[in-house]
Amino acid sequence: MQTPYISAIYPLPGPDETRPVAQFLSETGQNTGNLIFSAAVLRLVRGLARPPREITDLGEIAEACDGVVLAAANWLQPARDLGEMAALIEQMDKPTVVLGLGAQAQEDRIPELPRGSLRFLSAVSERSASISVRGTFSAEVLDHYGIHNVTVTGCPSLLYHLDRPAQIAPLARPDPDRPLRLGLNGGLPGDRIPARDSPRHVLGRFMLGEARRLGADYTAQTELPLMRLARGALPPEDPAWPLLSQALGEADRARLAGWAAAHVKLFGQAENWIAWAASRDLVIGTRLHGVIAALLAGRPAILLTHDSRTAEMARQAGIPARPAAQALDAGALDPARLLAEYDPAPFNARQPAYLAGFAAFLDRNGVPHRLTPPAGPRH
Repeated sequence: MQTPYISAIYPLPGPDETRPVAQFLSETGQNTGNLIFSAAVLRLVRGLARPPREITDLGEIAEACDGVVLAAANWLQPARDLGEMAALIEQMDKPTVVLGLGAQAQEDRIPELPRGSLRFLSAVSERSASISVRGTFSAEVLDHYGIHNVTVTGCPSLLYHLDRPAQIAPLARPDPDRPLRLGLNGGLPGDRIPARDSPRHVLGRFMLGEARRLGADYTAQTELPLMRLARGALPPEDPAWPLLSQALGEADRARLAGWAAAHVKLFGQAENWIAWAASRDLVIGTRLHGVIAALLAGRPAILLTHDSRTAEMARQAGIPARPAAQALDAGALDPARLLAEYDPAPFNARQPAYLAGFAAFLDRNGVPHRLTPPAGPRH
């Protein structure tokens, strides 16, 4: 390839503070975490970077580009059918390279993929030397479905800096005279999901409640009602009010709204997210890219793993992690203890080979890129 088209979630125009939240989520693929790995791909790949909103005809891409690079996420799951994307790849019929494809399942069980997703995997496999996946579990899923040209690379998010690996800065001794500046994140499902006692609900409520108890800021990635609450735009009749009240331990709606306005953060651009994370002493969360934003800022962060996707990325990238079940069993987070026990060395040691491995993958697939691998042998 010389000029591939870069298919990714593009930064949202305008200031984060004024964008309507429904539009905010829609334009980020219903998860603002997509902005982090997409920003890395848009920076590292040399190609045509034009948001889909600026393209009126697929023929424009076909005429201007000689390949396609897809910034992928945890797309391999039963609820997502990639048939439409498969049809576009077949219609373009150009070399197509996927970066950071992931499978999502509970208890590491092979997910039953829709027919359209199998068609997508076949279309990409035929048009690339190899498919980049986030970890060994995702590779096992592809192997199960007969796709063998696979390379375990991790997620491209950690390549954001291009000319150097991500590194956690030496830990400074916290000032005993001021509270820790904490960032938390989680995933509180909407009230319309019937299983209110599901593990996902329990963990989501726990993380939101801990954010309020600890005086922490909370980055919302998918939680539309919480985002609306933070903007003062949650209707009085919205069924999410009781769920938010329960999670935050507050019945007074005015106080709920005041807390959310002060502490819930929404980001439509990766650089703003990373800049905010740089102001935190510690970030703790269940959301992969909420944690990675802090690691890119050089700040200590801990991923609370709770499914195959988060566990495999923690293993592959050396991300500091603990099982979310441990935090739930303890009944509360202890940030001071977590920070005192924090060891950035394994993550920092892993990153040079992580970057070099991605560069080798891109070279093997003929993708022009801006990565500068560190000196020494590639792995």
